[in-house]
Amino acid sequence: MEKAFSLDDFLPYQLSVTANQISQEIAKAYKAYNLSPTQWRILAVLAGGHIMTSRDISIKTAMDKTTISRAITNLLQNGILKKATNKQDGRTTPISLNAKGQKMFDEIIAEVLRIE
Repeated sequence: MEKAFSLDDFLPYQLSVTANQISQEIAKAYKAYNLSPTQWRILAVLAGGHIMTSRDISIKTAMDKTTISRAITNLLQNGILKKATNKQDGRTTPISLNAKGQKMFDEIIAEVLRIE
């Protein structure tokens, strides 16, 4: 006799619930800086001196390029990112954290790691 399906015992469901709970706790740390989840992911990807294009970030985060581009525009306007010049391809703009962005990331990640 086959066991009846129980959502509560279904591993993918358990993992999803757990991930959501952790994400909600972590969100408290970056929301204090008025960052969206997308903006936080961008900071995390660029932390440590990485220089990437919006396309690279989109691939790394598995997020829609348009969503990433909008968030990057906002972060640039708020003085958290800086643009670099791409001498080989003028159509792409590499970006990185500036000093303000790195400081913000360092403050947030301390709390995020405590939560982890």
